[in-house]
Amino acid sequence: MARAQISSLPSPPPGQGERREGRDANGAGVGRGRLTAGFAAFAGLLVAKIHLCRPRDPEAKGLVERANGYLETSFLPGRTFSGPGDFNTQLTTWPAVANRRVHRTLQTRPTERWEADRAGMLTLPPVDPPAWWRMQTRIGRDHYVRVDTNDYSVHPDAIGHIVTVLTDNDEVLALAPGGVIVARHPRCWARHQTITDPDHAEGGKTMRGQLQHHQQAARQATAQDPSGPLVEVEQRELGSYDRLFTIIEGGGDSEAG
Repeated sequence: MARAQISSLPSPPPGQGERREGRDANGAGVGRGRLTAGFAAFAGLLVAKIHLCRPRDPEAKGLVERANGYLETSFLPGRTFSGPGDFNTQLTTWPAVANRRVHRTLQTRPTERWEADRAGMLTLPPVDPPAWWRMQTRIGRDHYVRVDTNDYSVHPDAIGHIVTVLTDNDEVLALAPGGVIVARHPRCWARHQTITDPDHAEGGKTMRGQLQHHQQAARQATAQDPSGPLVEVEQRELGSYDRLFTIIEGGGDSEAG
């Protein structure tokens, strides 16, 4: 795919690899390959052909891993980044230097192949690909949702409800039924962090106080009237039990005989 096309698309977040956004490597498709519905739609929108590597084929996957390794050994050392935007800015300027080297496989400089590549490129589609990663989850009592390895707070009013979580490179958004926003956080690119909105923390504190108040009131009411509310219980005639155990109506005499 042309680099001009790829640069305009959102990159998948860490932790959402082949299984979620590409091949379902852990499902029923193992051994024959199966695209998820979202990734198939993405490829169709860009008129892109997806090549699925066979399981246990390190040589094929090595083509991608070698490119990643080149970035790790040639681009990353000695650099610091203030965030994803700064990383992308520095990465954009770096290929101007890297692409001047003679590529061992191509036996030429990548810069000398650009015109031929551009001539073979397709135009971008009129509709942009979706920029959100979407999932649905039910909010538990702790009123947090997990995106990647980080936990983001949700307003406690959403406890017990199913919310839709939308995530892109910049923001995490949670929508309750009806489209009500119950959480909005800047995307955190650190790992294993807990991000709490002060309003959500205050709302949770208020709800816990109300629950404790109700529980205390119930305990006080029970202490004042230990017997509690009377419950009416149905009473059967004693003859029902006699007939059940064959004590009357001849049942006992038959057994005795």
